[in-house]
Amino acid sequence: MSIEKHEPVIKVKGETIIVQVGEIIHPMSEAHLIEWVELEADGKIERKNLKPNDQPIVEFKIPAGTKTIIAREHCNLHGTWESKKEL
Repeated sequence: MSIEKHEPVIKVKGETIIVQVGEIIHPMSEAHLIEWVELEADGKIERKNLKPNDQPIVEFKIPAGTKTIIAREHCNLHGTWESKKEL
């Protein structure tokens, strides 16, 4: 298991947050995949489900004034991983 493929990478573009699963993109096969990616901003959580062959790169809109975001993802083999970013 490698951290480079599991830790969510958070990128900010204006009011959009892009969460990419892994510095090296995580595989998305039937046997090994990211099941979901979620973003927590100001106590509100939004989750997007993924399926095999999807790209594990997800966009979220963030509310104005958000100070801290937490991105989580769940790998069917290696569990849940989390990253935090101050805006």
